[in-house]
Amino acid sequence: MAYANEGDSKLVVGSLTAETTDIVDHQSEVVGARFDNTGRLWSIRRESESFVVEVRSSGTWELVSQVSISDSYFADGGAEFRPEGAGNTAFIGVYSGQSEQENYLCRFDSGTLSAQCISSMDGDQFVFASGENLITLDHGNCQVARFDGSGKCTSKIVWPDYSEDGAEDERPGYYACYLDDHHFLAGSSEGRLFVLGLDPLRIAIEVTIEGFEPVPLAERYPTLSEIEGFGSDLRYFGRCGGDIYFFFAKSHQSETHQLAIVPVLDLLNYSKKSEPDDAP
Repeated sequence: MAYANEGDSKLVVGSLTAETTDIVDHQSEVVGARFDNTGRLWSIRRESESFVVEVRSSGTWELVSQVSISDSYFADGGAEFRPEGAGNTAFIGVYSGQSEQENYLCRFDSGTLSAQCISSMDGDQFVFASGENLITLDHGNCQVARFDGSGKCTSKIVWPDYSEDGAEDERPGYYACYLDDHHFLAGSSEGRLFVLGLDPLRIAIEVTIEGFEPVPLAERYPTLSEIEGFGSDLRYFGRCGGDIYFFFAKSHQSETHQLAIVPVLDLLNYSKKSEPDDAP
């Protein structure tokens, strides 16, 4: 059933029917699924002491290959696909309710699926991937790190302390996306946006969305008059195709939630013009 918002009510605008196919044992719990860019279906299902990653062919949904990942965590643990990833690879995070996590690189090569643990971490971190690189935004330790497909940490930087703003508590946020093979966009805990370079790993430039510029935190939180630094009402962003979607929550500056859409090329062109001439 499809719905569209109409004021505070919802209007039914149409209904859809679809052919359904059983593809897994109903006794299994499927905890994650994604399609790669070839149309194959990747899924994660839970067994008693492991997670099973499966790849199925497009259209027929027949099982092509599977691999088991041992569940080394507690009963309340889970598993999920990390954002992005190439056609023949996927990053999977296995985590517990106590913040520990392991990250696996799964490869589908010549019809066979394999899984390799490339990092074990604990703490408050956001992890995302592209191709065979894994980027971690470490909220707890204020660091950004890059891992290659072998699990080696190839570079690490400290999230900058913007002392000129007095934002001593500002840390990496929980959202990021790749812009191209050399740059990605990351948010801070206060809703600021930064383009980071990969070669080498670095903070390239801060960017702002017109109409949603960061304001003094004391203005956003009037009851905390002594708070310093800047921030925005950004709550989420993500890439879809050639655009990045930014969701801003309503606040004293705006009476409604708002969505801003910015082409990836615009962000790239802006950041490249603003970086030093000798930047990669």
